[in-house]
Amino acid sequence: MNGANQYKQMAVKTAHPGQILIMLYEAAIRNVKKAINCIDQNDIAGKGQAIVKTHDIVNELLNTLNFDIGGQVARDLERLYGFMSEQLLKANLNNTKEPLEGVLKSLETLLSAWKVAVAEVQRAQAKGMSATDISVSQSDQKPQQVATSATTQQLPAAPQKQTVVTSGTNKPIGIKGI
Repeated sequence: MNGANQYKQMAVKTAHPGQILIMLYEAAIRNVKKAINCIDQNDIAGKGQAIVKTHDIVNELLNTLNFDIGGQVARDLERLYGFMSEQLLKANLNNTKEPLEGVLKSLETLLSAWKVAVAEVQRAQAKGMSATDISVSQSDQKPQQVATSATTQQLPAAPQKQTVVTSGTNKPIGIKGI
């Protein structure tokens, strides 16, 4: 095994669950971009491999949802991940970029929101605060807002002000282990 692979494995093994979530989104984004590039290059096999990897990551994100803690946010994310899976299948079958571009936009938006949420929880933990003490300004986009606005035709509107809710273990709602 080369040094880069060893480093990646160690980074995953020692990462905080929030960091792992961010790594999953980043890997999904890389694979969607690769699939789009493969379509441009007429590389059908490469496109298929990149889409399968993205689909596997989206399924892992779906499997980490905690409906007991996440409630409506988890249900909204479940629908959004289902929509992404459908778009990935559509892109693979029809060899078209448009569905991939929509998935890419959703993943990038969610990644941005999760980065903010994870950073806030980590800051709160460093200060000895519970994540429920974190008040979110209206300008901040959180995963729950993204989940409800990313597919506005299918999902209800998000409240303007949100609080990061935890299970009592400083873990934000919706994702197991964070």
